[in-house]
Amino acid sequence: MRRITLGTLAAALTLGLAGITPAAPASAAVPASVSAPAQRLVSGCSWYTYHYQIDIDPSQYDWLLQVMVTDAGGTNQAFQFFTDTDPLRGTGRFQLCSKNVHAPGRFSLTGELDLSDGVNQTATTLTPFYFQITPASTKKAGKCSKPKYAKHHKKKCRKAKRR
Repeated sequence: MRRITLGTLAAALTLGLAGITPAAPASAAVPASVSAPAQRLVSGCSWYTYHYQIDIDPSQYDWLLQVMVTDAGGTNQAFQFFTDTDPLRGTGRFQLCSKNVHAPGRFSLTGELDLSDGVNQTATTLTPFYFQITPASTKKAGKCSKPKYAKHHKKKCRKAKRR
């Protein structure tokens, strides 16, 4: 149970009279969320996607959304900003290079939503979202495993399989 001191009560009353509202308590609903599908880590560098959604009245607030992507080892892999000039619901992209990802597995999306109504400013930490990025299969498919090769290439395929 949280104890309210006389100083805290006086500060709250002073802020209330001045028209400044403190940030919402941690138990309040967060007006933004992030999510991402499970994805495969491919060799080299590739782009990956995630989704964000902000549930506010855009006519009442200026906003800034900061999103961070962290790999399973705790290394920050990407950071991106969205502002009130962006849509309230959209897709973000981040690039991963397999050489830089030392810990594929459970990645996290975290961030912060900053709101301003011209007088008051609040910063709300987003609920983390966890998703999987699994390594691509290490088994390499041979040239002949693809059906796009024509019949006249079958001889080359048979020779390659014998080696």
